[in-house]
Amino acid sequence: MPQLPAASPHDRSAIDRRRFLGVTAGTAAASTLLSSTAAHADAHQPPPPTRFRHRRVRFGVNYVPSRNWWFSWSDWDRRSIAADLDDIASLGMDHIRIMLIWSELQPNATYVRGELLDRLEELLDLADRRHLDVQVTVFNGAVSGVLFVPPYLISNGNGEIRNVLTDPVAIEREQWLLGQVAERIGRHRRFMGFDLSNEIHWFAIPLGMNATQAQGDAWHTALFDTCEKVAPGKIHVSGIDHWPWQNNAYWTRHGLATSGTMIANHTWAGWTQVIQRYGSLSTSSTHYSEFFIELIKAFHTDLDRKVWIEETGVSTVWMDAADIPSWTERSIRAMADCTDLFGITWWDSHDLNPKLSGYVNLEYDLGLFTNDRKLKPIGKTIRSIIAEFDRHPPKAPQRATALVLPDDMIPVQNFSDFFDPFMKLVDEGTRPAVVLQSRTTDTTYLAARGIEHLITLQLTRRLPMTRHTRRTFLIAGGTSITAAALGGIRAAAAATWETLIDGSFTNYATLESAWNYRYPWGSDHNGSARMYGSSSDHNHVYLESSGVLTLKAARINWDEGTSTADPHLPIRYHSGAVHAKQHILVNDQFPNWEVKGEFQAPSARGTWPAFWLTGADTWPPESDILEYKGDARNWFNTYRNASGGWSNTIVNVSNPGSWHGYRAWITKVNNTDVDIHYYLRDPAKSFMRFEAG
Repeated sequence: MPQLPAASPHDRSAIDRRRFLGVTAGTAAASTLLSSTAAHADAHQPPPPTRFRHRRVRFGVNYVPSRNWWFSWSDWDRRSIAADLDDIASLGMDHIRIMLIWSELQPNATYVRGELLDRLEELLDLADRRHLDVQVTVFNGAVSGVLFVPPYLISNGNGEIRNVLTDPVAIEREQWLLGQVAERIGRHRRFMGFDLSNEIHWFAIPLGMNATQAQGDAWHTALFDTCEKVAPGKIHVSGIDHWPWQNNAYWTRHGLATSGTMIANHTWAGWTQVIQRYGSLSTSSTHYSEFFIELIKAFHTDLDRKVWIEETGVSTVWMDAADIPSWTERSIRAMADCTDLFGITWWDSHDLNPKLSGYVNLEYDLGLFTNDRKLKPIGKTIRSIIAEFDRHPPKAPQRATALVLPDDMIPVQNFSDFFDPFMKLVDEGTRPAVVLQSRTTDTTYLAARGIEHLITLQLTRRLPMTRHTRRTFLIAGGTSITAAALGGIRAAAAATWETLIDGSFTNYATLESAWNYRYPWGSDHNGSARMYGSSSDHNHVYLESSGVLTLKAARINWDEGTSTADPHLPIRYHSGAVHAKQHILVNDQFPNWEVKGEFQAPSARGTWPAFWLTGADTWPPESDILEYKGDARNWFNTYRNASGGWSNTIVNVSNPGSWHGYRAWITKVNNTDVDIHYYLRDPAKSFMRFEAG
């Protein structure tokens, strides 16, 4: 599903994990029949748990069917699903969260597919035999980066799509659908309740569905009222990630914290760039979910209200595989140190089937089990923690010290303002709570929360936008610089220019403070080279004493398979890449940006050096500032959006292997467009060298 901070609803340059990779509208026509052998697929049942519903912290997993993903609703395989649920139960989990696919379930405004309701009920029966409760997520127009648009929402006259958050007809049909589903499963003993959607803003934003905060809060109120009417006494939530907490859009934070049975939040330290910014096993990374729990609690009006971390997870795209079990354990223990935590529901059960194409790379390795149902180290870690917590339920320490949050402050828009002080206290041995400034004089409230000490930060407010107009990357080279969302580095009060990266090639410490190794998405791209590099591997990414970073490609003479990226070419080279930890957002506050560096680039046939900007989380957009394709011509390229095309300016360069300066000037035009101007010049100083071996 990011971004420091996340982009506005109109900024299509930052596409989160759940924004679309493709759009599907319609339903699958085929259904399957159960065979007599499949009817006995779930004969093995693990021993029943005895304490699940009495756990202080409940443990569950977002179920991803190993065989057919959620296309399983149309291509039902009872045997495979039963085996998956056996896997989940073997970990000691007590619940699963499942995804309905809206376009398949409700292809017509007044019609629900009966066979899907049959299969939903059967899934709950299978879960019941494994003592797993089931949270049913309904309005899933967006799941794992793919859009599913119910056909009845689309006008066949002009292609416009009804706004599912504000259109009265759309809302009435949503309420009707909740009633239809509840009529079938509402009394099932394993039905936990409804989750309204999987981050419905990532369905609304790319399709241009705008809503004011008042309209967003009203949508929650209307739908939750319906949930309670059709399925009273259940746990009804709205699955939301970090994005609304970083933006004044769609919902108020007070509305999020008070609607539904409890707040269900999705805390992704990788999608918000916290892992990349602070390091995989840093306090900021491992305590990120804890921070969000305490932040949410500051907005509660009911002090008994619970917080549900309904999604969290980690990928090898964000950290080395060796660090994942440790990160997982530390993250879970930090969350368990929070009072009023309902449960932790990991994303996800099984790796995405590699036969399915078009998903963001990290979707394929987020599981606790591999796609062929082998338990991974992260799964073993969680299994061990669950067993430990069952033997010795964790006790949450009292948080007697609280950070004071100004009511009008967007709490994680600028991480340095509030997030960093929270983590500094954790590092110093204090586990802080969070209190809104408006409640600091309410002694009864503070006493009820056990808060004895308040810390008011000396926050320097940002000056008017006109005082901060231009920012620059004095890039010390790079083959991949993500461009979408800018982290919180405050501009000096009177500065017209603010330098974000410069002098980062002094030593490996300065390099690794500003840059990550490999691509943002991993080691492979659409060529024949695989990227290598880490803090302990400098064969292909190394510094020279003169302050030059060298990226070196070398031919290999063994079979290393094919690239994981389309068109899946055979790997013939090992090479190096780095990408900036700092992201940029072209907005009203910083409408002018300069990205530049000095490079030596090979131009021999077969080489492909590049210095470029891309969307923070997916592609497009793309802007190539330096790109050579085996001759002495530099390609300045812009790819605007998914429906646009390439704009190319090709420049002959005298001796690309000598030092030259490459520069892009970016200026905001309006809420959706920017101008990009490219320049080639002689260098003032040298930074980065590409080599082909």
